[in-house]
Parts: sequence; C-alpha cells; structure tokens
Amino acid sequence: MNQHADIAYTRNIPALEELQARPQWVCWRKEQRKGKLTKVPYNPLTGKWAQSDNPQTWASYTQAIQAQGAGKYDGIGYMFHRDYTGVDLDHCVNEDGSIDPWAQAYLDRLKSYAEYSPSNTGIHILVRGTVPSGLRRRVPGAPHPEAAIEMYCERRYFTVTGAHVEGTPTTIEACPVLAPLYTQLSTPNKPQQRAAPSGDVSTSDEALLVKAMHAKNGAAFRALWQGNISSYVSQSEAELALCNMLAFWTGNDAHRIDRLFRRSALYRRDKWDRPARSGETYGQGTIARAIAAGIGTYTPHPQGKIIQFRRKLEGTPLEEGVALPETELDFVLECLHDEEEGDAGLYAHLFRGKCVYDHTEGMWYEWQGHHADHLAGMGHPSLVAGL
Repeated sequence: MNQHADIAYTRNIPALEELQARPQWVCWRKEQRKGKLTKVPYNPLTGKWAQSDNPQTWASYTQAIQAQGAGKYDGIGYMFHRDYTGVDLDHCVNEDGSIDPWAQAYLDRLKSYAEYSPSNTGIHILVRGTVPSGLRRRVPGAPHPEAAIEMYCERRYFTVTGAHVEGTPTTIEACPVLAPLYTQLSTPNKPQQRAAPSGDVSTSDEALLVKAMHAKNGAAFRALWQGNISSYVSQSEAELALCNMLAFWTGNDAHRIDRLFRRSALYRRDKWDRPARSGETYGQGTIARAIAAGIGTYTPHPQGKIIQFRRKLEGTPLEEGVALPETELDFVLECLHDEEEGDAGLYAHLFRGKCVYDHTEGMWYEWQGHHADHLAGMGHPSLVAGL
C-alpha cells in the first residue's frame, strides 16, 4: 500500500517534529464502511482498531512509521488529546492545485502549519490550543457541493502527510482568532434579512437562555455564561463572543443583549459601564461590534417543524412513552447529517439530566428523581418520534 519511497511526513518540518515527540500516533487504512471509503485508524503495535478515547491503543511516531513501512497501511495519523486543534478544510483544492477562496480565507486567519490531505483535495491546519467540542459545518456557496470545515481537539485523529501548504508557517502557532472563529461557526446561522428585532424573539429571557444553553453550541454558551474564559485569549474577547451569541438569540436587540449580559458571570460593572473614547460605554461598544458582525438571528420555527420525541417503554404503546424535549426539525436533520457525532449530539440533547452511561460497567442508568435505575436488557434507551 505504501506507494511512495520518499514519504513526505519523514521530512524535518518543525511542526511534525513537535508532534513526533508525543506517543499519539496511529496507522490508517481505507476500508468500506456504510457504502463509502473510510480511513480506519489502527494500533501500530497490535494491528487492532485504534480507539480515539483510549491512549493505550496509540503508539510512538517511530512505531507508527515501522508499521507503515511493512506495507499493510495507507498512512499514519495523529490522535488529538486536548493538546492541539485540527481544522479540516474539506473539498477545497482543485485539480490544478488552486485553493478555493473560502479555504484561503481560513488559512489567512489561522496562521499556523497547514498540509494537504492524502487525496490532495483538502487541507489540514494544526493550531496550538483547544476548542470546547468538535464541530462540522458545510460551506454555503462553495464551488464543491460537499465543501465543509471541521474543528476537533479530542476524540479524532488527523492523517499526516507532511505535504506542506506553501505560504503557511512550518510551525504550530497559537492563533488568537481560534476561539472567536469557533464561536462564529458553532452559533446557528440561519440566513435571513437583517432587520429590527421582531416579536418572534420576544419570548421570556429565561426561555431564551434555555434555548441557547441547549443549542448545538450550548456548551460554549454555558461556559461563557458561567464566566469560563479559558478558551479565549482575553476577558474582552470572551465578552465579545458572548455578545455575538446573545445578538443571534435576541434578534440584534441591543437593550436585551445588555440586560442579559448583566446577568452573566462575565459582567463587571466597573468595566462594562466605563466610558470609552468614542463617547459610548465599553459595553455599548462591545454590543455594537457584535451586532455589526452580522452572524444571523434566531427565528422560531413555525408549527409543523417541531418534533416531539418519546422514549418508548417496553410493552407499552407509543403514546405512553416518556416525553422528551420538543426539538427543532433543522437541528435533528443537522445531527443526522453529522453521522455518529450527530447521533451523539441529538442523544445528549434529549437525555440531558436523564440518562448516564457507566464506562466501567458498560451500562446505562436512568435517573428516577432520587436514585438511578439500570436500564436492563437495553444497550441504550430507544427513541420514537412524530411530527
């Protein structure tokens, strides 16, 4: 399977030399999974599947190279372990080698080591730092219909080719724009005309906060709301990120953004109400920047686009199943598109606070209000849904 005598990833590139010092390497091989070719990771030492959450199934760089040299694998890869963030730009390189403008824009913003994917149709960027969770987003209007951007810092691996993208650094850099870029991509962006705040988003502050905290980027919102700025370079950057999210959920209502922000753990009165050189306060300026970013605004779905899930109990009719949170159809479709990760996102949304998986025993438990019962005879709770 090794088609090239001069393997690019053995070259002395500072970024790869840094990775080579860590025992987080695997081999990979193309295999058919669910009707399509997938790069399946393998433990270089045992030849068994490598597990993204089990460092015992990874190996050193030297061990991965030796296994790769035996000819049984198509390449090697690096497992992320909340040490770096990998940014995957899918379907952005053309046959003539040119890079689509949307991908070049990300390369210009994330000034760190980048290399071409094994197929030479995508680009991988390695950035120092982490993101709250993984994400995948399609790129609307891109030349290729399947163009997408992905971000991961754990439970995933990157194939490594060493085919450096000319014009990008040869080192892995810390990029201050990583956190705000993640916030921008993880905030639901439903196209619509920018307009004055409408009554459609005039639900109570409490209801709006619940929606924000249980959205797909809810983990990032909750972290900021609770004052956690560990994913950001500065307090000011974190404050702007929270205002960006609030702008989306409030329909760019500046007064409401201000009211909600003052309830968050990020609020500091002496800083928020401090006059700035422009004559406005620091808080007013931050809100204005968030609204000007134009990341879109939230619009509740009309009737008929909400799914009511129920957990079907064994031996009972559907209508007697346990009611779960009503869920927006677009969110469900987006989860289904993201395959296994999307399934996990939907499951976490529906069973948040209700079910827990014990990795030690390999069993599911359901909280009954005072104690947790083992879900006997079930790999996991079953779901049924209706429009």
